[in-house]
Amino acid sequence: LTLTCNVGTADPTTGPTAEPSLSPTTPTTPPTLSPTYLRELCGANRYCYYPQIEPSATEATVFDISVTNSNDSAEWFFDIFFQAYEFDCVEPSITLEFERIDYNGFNEYISVIGSYNDESILYRQCGGEWWMDNSCGAMSVCSQVNGTSLGINRIK
Repeated sequence: LTLTCNVGTADPTTGPTAEPSLSPTTPTTPPTLSPTYLRELCGANRYCYYPQIEPSATEATVFDISVTNSNDSAEWFFDIFFQAYEFDCVEPSITLEFERIDYNGFNEYISVIGSYNDESILYRQCGGEWWMDNSCGAMSVCSQVNGTSLGINRIK
């Protein structure tokens, strides 16, 4: 799972800044960081991840979170709780890359669900494509999730 934090502020100012930059530039490739995080079993067939992300105030930042499971004999859930340190993660979006194992049945899919004010929201679902083969070691990007906004202004 990749989280991208954009540059800027979710609370724009209403007036001009005291010292505007003369020639602002935007990096063409944001840096990719691997945050430190705790992973723990937090229920029956459920892992919880707590990545500590540190967004930049001056450039878009990308964080890769490796979500893994070695037991594929049951349905598993993975909860990822993002918390930003120092600066907020502005206009966050996610991309999901996965290994195509046991994925081609109509009831075999990945759901990306968000939570806001204790309400679960299904962002996107990918999988269940009969034409996609099961391939150990073959990676695919979930096109339904690729670059999807989380629908919030910031992660604090």
